Amino acid sequence: MLNRAALNIQAVNAGIPTPTISLSPTSATFTATAGGGNPAATTIAVTNTGGGTLGGLNTGILYNNGVVPWLNVSLSSTTAPATLTLTATTGSLAAGTYSATVSVQTGAAGVTNSPQSIPVTFTVEAAAVIVPPFHALRGGFQLLSGGF
Repeated sequence: MLNRAALNIQAVNAGIPTPTISLSPTSATFTATAGGGNPAATTIAVTNTGGGTLGGLNTGILYNNGVVPWLNVSLSSTTAPATLTLTATTGSLAAGTYSATVSVQTGAAGVTNSPQSIPVTFTVEAAAVIVPPFHALRGGFQLLSGGF
């Protein structure tokens, strides 16, 4: 005789693996000089380390310093595996350290670790100050020829 209660319990306990968001690396750091060029972009691999399909991926940015936006994010696909590209823009940022948190999330059914967060730090270094050469004269100074 077949025991239906035993069959139902086994089916529930077997479980089906659910999609799981995995990020690598899990943080990003940029460095640039104020008024200079932008640093190279950084990529983050977004993969599914669980079962099923991890779809409906999207991103968000929270700036921790409340400054003008300096970070752009681009997701290569809304289904894992995908590549998240982070690009920091120096723009008119003054020298200092800026931080943001990028979130990767999905509304896919069964995903229990959404959203995932990526801390991002952007250090903008002060531009070098160039002092023109001079030589001392009695009563003051004089710029050398060829100076500014």
